[in-house]
Amino acid sequence: MLIAPTYMRVGDGARGLCVTATGYAHGAQLVRVWAVVEPRRPRKVAEFQPFELRPGFRQRVAILVPSAGVDAYWLAILAFHRSERAWERSTARRAGPFNVPEADLAFVEAGEPEPASVADDDAIVLSIIYA
Repeated sequence: MLIAPTYMRVGDGARGLCVTATGYAHGAQLVRVWAVVEPRRPRKVAEFQPFELRPGFRQRVAILVPSAGVDAYWLAILAFHRSERAWERSTARRAGPFNVPEADLAFVEAGEPEPASVADDDAIVLSIIYA
């Protein structure tokens, strides 16, 4: 089964990005990011190096992404959490598509209720801004 990613538009491909992921779950979490020309035809942007972030509990990890050398492109984002048996897909709490800059985009287990605060959440929170 093909898993559709969450898409985020990078309107200025000549600028680099700062991508930050913060984990709020006690279990393992990860985010995979790559770039496509457009979501309808997900041809990868050759100049973009795909990456993965794995924050620990209440840990923030960041990566600086150099310019992709194209006018505009879309980030394709998949987030996962580790259940008792296997890695499972986490879904964006808000509906997309999204645009850079984007702060505090939470990915949660499917069907998880809205928490009282981020500290009570099992989300992985992603922020993507221009560097």
